[in-house]
Amino acid sequence: MKSLLSRFIVICSVIPFSSCIEFESQELVYRYEKKNDTLLIALKYEGIYGAIKAGFDDRSDDVATDEQLSERQVAQLESVLAGGRAFFFNNWISEYSRAGCAEVLQKVKDGKGPEMVFGDPEKKLLRALLDDVKIESIGFYLDENKRLSGAQTMRISHFTKFIRLANEVFRRQFVAKLPELRKEQAEAVKSSFSRESIDLLEQTLEDDYDFLVHEGNLLRVQFPVTKLDYGRVEEETQEDLPEGVRLDFRKSVATLEMGQLEDGKVVLRKKCFAGYSRNALKYIKAKHPKLLHKSKAVEVISLQFLSGVLAD
Repeated sequence: MKSLLSRFIVICSVIPFSSCIEFESQELVYRYEKKNDTLLIALKYEGIYGAIKAGFDDRSDDVATDEQLSERQVAQLESVLAGGRAFFFNNWISEYSRAGCAEVLQKVKDGKGPEMVFGDPEKKLLRALLDDVKIESIGFYLDENKRLSGAQTMRISHFTKFIRLANEVFRRQFVAKLPELRKEQAEAVKSSFSRESIDLLEQTLEDDYDFLVHEGNLLRVQFPVTKLDYGRVEEETQEDLPEGVRLDFRKSVATLEMGQLEDGKVVLRKKCFAGYSRNALKYIKAKHPKLLHKSKAVEVISLQFLSGVLAD
């Protein structure tokens, strides 16, 4: 389930690799405002730094040190400060990129769209990601271990519409992917699902099956699969889940759930990347000292946002 859903959760997602700006852990708190049909999300990135270990495509003359970010990392950090980007638990969900969404739409307009089924539903979802998602930076602070940390707020308006659009896109993408899934199964590709699971998926796609379900503060990702295949999904996924996410199986459906219907707010936490150094902190102190705040002030703003005090 993880390998399949990760391809479609965010159309324009970019999975972070080494030698990027990284963070040792993350806390995500969300609350659904029913009266405004809005999902409010407060994000904290704890222990922000520039990875020193070279990545797959790093240039030998652009490598970070304990004391200094690489040129590429400076560009990445500045792009985040410019707004429109949010990150979710390293590679578990990946990244929201406003510029990435706009770029995909422009490529489609220019006749250079992505190699996937792409029509009006996909365009509408990307438009919603541009029109209905608002990200604001609260700023940086030092946590209890004196590590550079940062906080953002994210507001998704018309959330029910967003879920509906996402489900429509998921259905279209899975329908298009069925031949490839059957080919992988016939060729006994290691990560492939069984024929029975693929049959279940095809049967559910004949109806308007919802892969994403939203009930108050309960968010659920669900996927039809056999019990045997679920066992493999559980083995591969369980240890990588953020705290607060529940993996379960019932009635031939694997589910990832977070929150409960009546929760006041939902808190998710995850350890992400190890290897903190002071290079990003030194850069912020030198280039953007006014963005470094007291941790208590950042906490107050986050709580005000989640309570609805900070209106859109």
